[in-house]
Amino acid sequence: MDQKKTKLLLLSATAASVLFAIGIFIFGVVYDNSSFAKAVLFVASFVLLLIGVELGYFFLLSREVKPNYFLFNSSFNININPEKLTFDTVDKKVNKILAGFAKSEAKIWTDGVLENNRSAIAREMRPVISYKLLFDMAESDSEAAWKCFVMASQRTVDCIAEGVAQNGDIQLAAAIRQLKAANPVNMKQTREFLISNKPYIKKKLLNYVRENIEKF
Repeated sequence: MDQKKTKLLLLSATAASVLFAIGIFIFGVVYDNSSFAKAVLFVASFVLLLIGVELGYFFLLSREVKPNYFLFNSSFNININPEKLTFDTVDKKVNKILAGFAKSEAKIWTDGVLENNRSAIAREMRPVISYKLLFDMAESDSEAAWKCFVMASQRTVDCIAEGVAQNGDIQLAAAIRQLKAANPVNMKQTREFLISNKPYIKKKLLNYVRENIEKF
């Protein structure tokens, strides 16, 4: 059965169940021969109403919904309210994107992934990826992570800086470039800066996605 026929069948069954439920309930109200019969009629009307509600729910789930990358809930075939979008959800969704570019985030930093795939990354997604990479480095807080910043090319760091600058985060972009420009890169200073700004970066990432949700 095709999708249109399924929707029509669900809608018809929903309407029929609700109408029968109302009809039986009304008949039960006016019927006065037996209290037992009245009780059976009321129970039947209630059961039919529940069936109608269930069918109506399935009809709503069958509607065509344009999935939003960050909001879509495949279990219920709906986009959740943007206000209910959490950082954990955004984090997991971006992880899937990053996994498509490299086997690990370390490779994204050290193997020129961003500059080599610049055209493949949608413009609206660039700030998301930039904030995410900076946040994960601070969240990891490991020597291996900080070495990735040291080993990253200037162009990779520029791509990340351009991503946050696209969101108007000019000071953060300048600070990242300045940290990379040091010769040699001071890992201790880089760590202190990103660790202290981790809550800020996390907030900026979530807010950017929420404020630009229609673009995803």
